[in-house]
Amino acid sequence: VDPNHIVFIEGNWYGTDFNQLTPPFDPNMVYSFHKYWSPATVGSIQGYINMRNTNNRPLWMGEAGENSNVWFHEVVEILEENNIGWNWWTHKKLEKISCPFSAVIPVQYQQVLDYWNGSGSQPSAVFSQAALLAMAQSLSLGQCELRPGVVPALLYPDYDTMLEPYAELNIPGIIPAVHYDIGPIGNAYHDEDYWNIGDGSYNQGWLYRNDGVDIEHSDDPLGHEFNVGWISTGEWLHYTVQSSDPGWYSIDCRVASATGGGQFRLELNGTDLTSVISVSNTGGWKEWESLFVDGIYIPEGTHSIRLQAITGGFNIGTMSFASTASVDRNYLPMDIRVGNAYPNPFNNSVQIPINMTRPGSVLVNIYETSGKLVNVIRTGDISAGERLISWDGSNNNGEIISSGIYFLHIIHDKETIHRKITIIK
Repeated sequence: VDPNHIVFIEGNWYGTDFNQLTPPFDPNMVYSFHKYWSPATVGSIQGYINMRNTNNRPLWMGEAGENSNVWFHEVVEILEENNIGWNWWTHKKLEKISCPFSAVIPVQYQQVLDYWNGSGSQPSAVFSQAALLAMAQSLSLGQCELRPGVVPALLYPDYDTMLEPYAELNIPGIIPAVHYDIGPIGNAYHDEDYWNIGDGSYNQGWLYRNDGVDIEHSDDPLGHEFNVGWISTGEWLHYTVQSSDPGWYSIDCRVASATGGGQFRLELNGTDLTSVISVSNTGGWKEWESLFVDGIYIPEGTHSIRLQAITGGFNIGTMSFASTASVDRNYLPMDIRVGNAYPNPFNNSVQIPINMTRPGSVLVNIYETSGKLVNVIRTGDISAGERLISWDGSNNNGEIISSGIYFLHIIHDKETIHRKITIIK
């Protein structure tokens, strides 16, 4: 009928079954398939590739989506490596996470939807018309919410190694847990369930971001609108932060749990920043409490912070860094600052961060609770700057001591700083 246009032929069953559609029946035919909740592997589309090669016809992936960013990227890589053009579904949706732009449903239009769904009263014709126009206005790009991670996953060749800030995060300041970096699993985050290959959702809360990280509304009057939930053992989140005020900080972590038993720690540039932080039963998944960690030293500059879940079973909303003692670049009345020992309790080795504002002599002793000296682990001059003092749990004879509580004394000039350390063997 028209020899000058391409004829796209999609399979049955949502573009997946091409039975009785081969061999091609038009010289301008192109086979077009859909790909949704299936593995991101060549094997999952090999049948379509074989059909293309056998019939010498172009192959087009005409519809895909409704999955996580890491699935998006891996599928696009597979398609392009096999010379298959593609189209994603779609650039704009209604209150979804799996698209570059998400349109917000106005309250009045939701009332119309509730009526259609049988859960609300019938609105008037005038109200319904106004609601429809409000929804149409909400569809404009300027009114939509941007999902920053989706476009890089689809279009950036270096997404595999990408690690970019989701938002500007400053110390002192508040770090919302949901503002972890943009990037793939293994770089920006680790989650046990990070895509849907036919076995369910990857973001259990289905809100805010299109990764495996599970996000929900927090309902915390003192926190961020959203929180990270459904946290499993071993999962983690990475944040790129800027510290403009080097010094000592207190961290306020907003947490909630209906079960208790959760544990996590914060890491700075690959080194433990805090000891293990335990989360008790707060009375519910939306019953928020603050856990404070003091004596944390943050130097100036750009840093990587990792929130590492040691044991799951808690929600986290925000981490607020409040300065307790800044470093005055012109006048430094304190020669030494000592952070918290970590890990604490420990088994094999413990580390104590020390910051010297100028060179000086330091003596580091370990004592039993009775006051008996156990070990002298450091004596002598130390240059200015940051360093870690380590102790392997041995006494002066090199023998590993028994489990229990011990006291660390750091003596500099006329000042003595104390830290309690627990050994568990």
